[in-house]
Amino acid sequence: MEHKIKMMAAASEALRFLRRNSKVTDEEVLQDVADYIQNENIRDYNIKFGMIAAATETYNIFRKEPGLSDKEILKIVMQKIPEIEANIGNVK
Repeated sequence: MEHKIKMMAAASEALRFLRRNSKVTDEEVLQDVADYIQNENIRDYNIKFGMIAAATETYNIFRKEPGLSDKEILKIVMQKIPEIEANIGNVK
C-alpha cells in the first residue's frame, strides 16, 4: 500500500509542476519528480520506478486531455496503478 501512496505523491508532484509550467517537456517534469524522490529519501528501486512511471502517466494524460481537472487526472492515474505495476514487473 505504501508504494501506491508514493506513486500518487509522484503523480501529484508531476501535476503540480505541469500546472505551474505548462510548456515544459517530459524530461523537465521527470527531473522535477526525480528531485522530489531524492528529497524524500526514497531508496527502494521498485518504489522509485513506480513513482517515475506514475509521473510519466500523469504527464501523458495531462497532454492528451488538457481539459481534465487535477482530481480527474489523479483518479485516472490511480485506476491505472495495477497496469503500471504490471508493466514495471515486466521490465525487471
